[in-house]
Amino acid sequence: MHFVIVPMWKESYEVVEPTIQSLINSKYDTNKLVVVIAYEERGGAVPESIALRLTKKYKDKFSYMRAIKHPAGLPNEVIGKGGNITWAAREMLSYFSKNNISSNRVLVTTLDSDNHPHPNYFAHPRYYSCKWRVVGKSGVCGRELKYMNM
Repeated sequence: MHFVIVPMWKESYEVVEPTIQSLINSKYDTNKLVVVIAYEERGGAVPESIALRLTKKYKDKFSYMRAIKHPAGLPNEVIGKGGNITWAAREMLSYFSKNNISSNRVLVTTLDSDNHPHPNYFAHPRYYSCKWRVVGKSGVCGRELKYMNM
């Protein structure tokens, strides 16, 4: 499973949508992508409406897609993209647990809201994270939790 977090602040629909399209157009099986658009409550109603609109439009293109609001004014938190990403990842832990997806079987990538990864991007980290061991006559791919920020 590949978990993609797209944090946004006040970017327009026209900026964020091509990023989501680039995920759909990748050569990786999108049924293995979990996508979260992480938006800031402090950004107001416009970012929320954009995140919800994109999620509604594209949710059927991925294994799972969700918009997550990062609350404003959390105690002891530095305001910024890092806090937004961390909040979204923590919010998704229940999804992975509920669906019996072990964290050691998930790769995490964060994409800036205007980033368009190469079509082969998602296949490469998955390939390189596999370490083959021979168990009897079968091979087992051991996956480790990896985190990549683009």
